[in-house]
Amino acid sequence: MGFVTSNSIAGPLIWFPTEFRLKAADYIKVLKTKFLPKAPAHTALTAQNWLKKHVEFWPKDMWPPYSSDAKPLDYAFWPHVQSQACTLRHANVETTKLR
Repeated sequence: MGFVTSNSIAGPLIWFPTEFRLKAADYIKVLKTKFLPKAPAHTALTAQNWLKKHVEFWPKDMWPPYSSDAKPLDYAFWPHVQSQACTLRHANVETTKLR
């Protein structure tokens, strides 16, 4: 997991174990410890309610689903990451992290 702020500053990458399923409580923990106050909306109701109480943010209904405006990492950042990280085959996640 990673993020980019509105002034184009990249945040830290958060690595999760293989097959890890990020739940609302996990997401809130990451928000509290790593990303606030620059976190975007999350669709889980628990996370939405927590964000409403603690952070000024844009709710998920502000953009239509699959809007390129709502997911800039999918359309700008990940192709760049893939072009850099996927030029060599990695033996495991640890070697990918070193890249």
